[in-house]
Amino acid sequence: MFLTTKNEKECYGCFSCQNFCPVNAIFTVQDSQGYFYPSIDEKICIHCKTCERVCPNTLPHEAFALPKDCFAGLIKDKADLKKSSSGGAFKAIVQACRKHFALNYDAFYCAGVRFTDDFRVVHDVIKITDDNSIDLFSKSKYVQCYPAGIFKRCNSIIADERNFLVFSGSPCHCAAARKAFGDKKNVLLIDVICHGAPAQSVFDEYKKTLEKQYGSELVFYEFRTKNKLENGTYYTRSVTYRFADGTERRLSRLDDSYLKDFYDEKYIPRPSCTNCQFKRAERISDITIGDAWRINELYENLYPQGGVSSVILTSEKAVALQQSIQNEMDVYAVHYDFLVAHNEPLKGSQQ
Repeated sequence: MFLTTKNEKECYGCFSCQNFCPVNAIFTVQDSQGYFYPSIDEKICIHCKTCERVCPNTLPHEAFALPKDCFAGLIKDKADLKKSSSGGAFKAIVQACRKHFALNYDAFYCAGVRFTDDFRVVHDVIKITDDNSIDLFSKSKYVQCYPAGIFKRCNSIIADERNFLVFSGSPCHCAAARKAFGDKKNVLLIDVICHGAPAQSVFDEYKKTLEKQYGSELVFYEFRTKNKLENGTYYTRSVTYRFADGTERRLSRLDDSYLKDFYDEKYIPRPSCTNCQFKRAERISDITIGDAWRINELYENLYPQGGVSSVILTSEKAVALQQSIQNEMDVYAVHYDFLVAHNEPLKGSQQ
């Protein structure tokens, strides 16, 4: 564990240790690359080892499991499909949970990653009152998020067994959720097939550069837009941004500096991302979602660059939801080996 070894490869930036420290002895510090790490105030620490118990780096091997089933698909609602980064699996799963558990729980909550008004990427949790409220967490954000107390907030929600929580995030943050929450029946964990992401400070500098270049404040930013780009093509490895003066740009990864550095891996990654124990075929969450790359090799009518989801079911809880999820999606059979072959993070850590 990082707090004792100081090995940066052992810290994923989830700050579950800070969330649950009973005496608030843990604070965060930022390194020269913009990544945050926990630190202990030894004058306050009572050596209770709570931080060790909740750290995802201490998960045992038996916590991981090979999937029980998987499929590819697209959400049936075409408007929702256009609003998604891939095939809309995330919204379909949350909708399926609400319907599947309608008689068992009084309230539904969803934790996910969102942009703030000033374009910081944070983990947040909201009560789901209608399908549109799910959209807050839609779309990819290729920036490492700051969890900001998310695990403690979620823990207070699921302490009431009348509440159901869908917790979504990167595999490492879902692993932290698993350590923090245990295997409670009123929680479903969804992780995304993750390559890692640049620090928030990298995006902040990019934002400043854009605003200086265009002489106007950035008011809208969307990764993986599904609108036609300026070159007349449709390509989901793209971005749309808009400024206060009305100027809008829609660019592919080849024409935008942030996307180019991200896809070409020219940024300095968090050390744990280069040594990630969660980049593997065995999964930690109930469900893993991502892109079904090269699915057109199996189904000629599917266009992966336009967005097709892969849905990987690992737990019995997830399998029990399968029919409800498929009621929300047009689904296509696919073997797990195919998904692994075309998604590097499912193959294993890049040591």
